[in-house]
Amino acid sequence: MGPMRREDFVEHGRTLLRAQREAVDEVALILRVTGEVDLHTRAQFEQLLQTGMRDCAAQRNRLIVDLTGLTDCDAGGLRCLHTVEQNALARRVWLVLVLPAEHILNRTARSVVRLSSLTNTDVATALARMSESPDG
Repeated sequence: MGPMRREDFVEHGRTLLRAQREAVDEVALILRVTGEVDLHTRAQFEQLLQTGMRDCAAQRNRLIVDLTGLTDCDAGGLRCLHTVEQNALARRVWLVLVLPAEHILNRTARSVVRLSSLTNTDVATALARMSESPDG
């Protein structure tokens, strides 16, 4: 695994959104997102996702976005995820959005924006599946 880089987005002394980027050799980039995605953090969330997408398109071709640490995500955040999913298809990046089945956002993400890259697994399982890919 490569070095982990952390970014915090703070407002009025309170951390609203935190992201950690971790490169897994030549296999994938993992973005672990925790906190809240709402009006105050949506732009940063979208920027994190788009930057991760560009990095993967240029180097790895695989992006895992771990959403298990999200405590809130508004409709705009779900739209950001949908946009990133569409960009992944266009850039030929294998995108996996990780969210446990029991997470409150799971049902909303599946029914409202129909995120096909959403999985009910964990990061380790998603990474293992990517490593076993015949084209990878």
